Amino acid sequence: MDDATIKAKRLIRENGPTKLLDSIWSKYRTVVPKKELGASVISSPERLLAIQREHAAANDEQDFLSFAWLRRRLAEVNELALQPYFAVIADDHVPAFGTLEENYRALIDAIITVSVRANVELGYWIHGRYVIDSDYGKLLDRLQERPAFQIRLDSGEKTLVFFIERWHLKNQVLSAPRLNPITRQIYIDSPSARAFLETPGKELRELYPLPLLEDCTFEIDVVYTWVNSEDPDWRAMLAEHQDQPLDATEGEVDSDRFLSRDELRYSLRSLLKNAPWVRQIHIASNCKPPEWFDETNDRVRWVYHEEFIDPEYLPTFSSHAIETSLHKIPDLSEHFLYFNDDIFVLKPIKKSDFFLPNGLAKIRPEAWGKVHGELDSEHPDYMNAARNVQALLQEEFGKVATRLHTHTPQSMKVSVVEACETMFKEAYEQTRSNKFRSITDISPSSFMYPNFAYLTGEAVMDYPKTSLLNARHRYKVALDGYLELLALGRFDDLPLTVCINDGGGSTTNEEWSDIITGFMQAAFDEMSEAEKGYEGPS
Repeated sequence: MDDATIKAKRLIRENGPTKLLDSIWSKYRTVVPKKELGASVISSPERLLAIQREHAAANDEQDFLSFAWLRRRLAEVNELALQPYFAVIADDHVPAFGTLEENYRALIDAIITVSVRANVELGYWIHGRYVIDSDYGKLLDRLQERPAFQIRLDSGEKTLVFFIERWHLKNQVLSAPRLNPITRQIYIDSPSARAFLETPGKELRELYPLPLLEDCTFEIDVVYTWVNSEDPDWRAMLAEHQDQPLDATEGEVDSDRFLSRDELRYSLRSLLKNAPWVRQIHIASNCKPPEWFDETNDRVRWVYHEEFIDPEYLPTFSSHAIETSLHKIPDLSEHFLYFNDDIFVLKPIKKSDFFLPNGLAKIRPEAWGKVHGELDSEHPDYMNAARNVQALLQEEFGKVATRLHTHTPQSMKVSVVEACETMFKEAYEQTRSNKFRSITDISPSSFMYPNFAYLTGEAVMDYPKTSLLNARHRYKVALDGYLELLALGRFDDLPLTVCINDGGGSTTNEEWSDIITGFMQAAFDEMSEAEKGYEGPS
């Protein structure tokens, strides 16, 4: 009796001679006989070369280096051998393959073989260090020693990061080596577990037919506000209604506030790639769309001010005034996120990063930014607007709001904005009637909404890692670091979002402009469905 058969019989004795175990082991031994278990497909350099010649890199598939692509390639390598307890673990950010410990080596072997066939680099993390090992036999042995590894496949242009996990079976209980959102243990003698385990390639989430308590099942939209200071029609409209220049330079537009470097294009790329769950994106503007924008796309809609702002308040050039009416955008979902085009999503994000599953919004107060003092025309207009809100909330609720909101997406609900407008109708009307920012303004989105929502029990405070960069910061070091982490797939080390914020005349700083433009082009180099010429996922 060979060693593999002895091990199989011992496994069955320990866990009971169930039909499930017997069936799984029989399939495994039939497809992967002893000689194949002992002779890895990557053990011979000559065989590796033969594989590379046979499978000359067919890396032109649309979903190349995606998780779906890897699953198909693994099935081609060793489909039946990978079936026992093969599951896709529904991790929050980084997906994983999990398999029974007896099949762990075969799974690792297949992953290495796929990397060879596709001519992509395989690296992994150990003790916080990233390692690339060209000795495939040693690599196979090292990976097999640990119950879970984070793997990275890199083609030079695209990367795929995922975990492999060795699940342990003992006393009819299958246990995971690390935490996941669903379960650490599967009791395999239950009918639901049996049905799940006998079908390879299913997601762990499929153990349950209904959403989890922690799932956000409601739809979420995104709203952007956008202006292009180079739009000739916009400039003519501005000149007609402008009583005085917007900055100290006679007759010139404040470029820090209105200049466009195509940030919108790259912000949309970052959002559509990392938040595929977004239902619809509404871009609110009184300018024509940029040349690259695809107006035929129903999911990313260009919304002119006339569609949601009453005619008596138009035209307006004040972001405060525009924000008082965002909740009136046609077909806007109850839950929505308010973005500016200088905000970029650096990694896969979830609905629960912005809302609790019960619908409450998450607000993100500033650590440093505080509101204090009296109205002063010499002070920044955002501070005066916050002071006006502070006084209104203090009078109504008997509490003082002092903390500004971070430069991140605002988590908002239409019904809460409506309630806020009802309570402070006069302040909303006053702000809405100002064509330019005024000392009488309120700050509807970045100060009024989060504090009102919190005071009325419609929001909770949250403190995720986020980033704000401006020309006074060590922005080159920070942005280079983000690019490196993106290349390595180290999402846990990245902030949720980064705001690259102009101000203080930064638009005339050529180094600043060059570096942030280079960062956007490098970090978000894949077209999105918002752009003309988009042909689907690459």
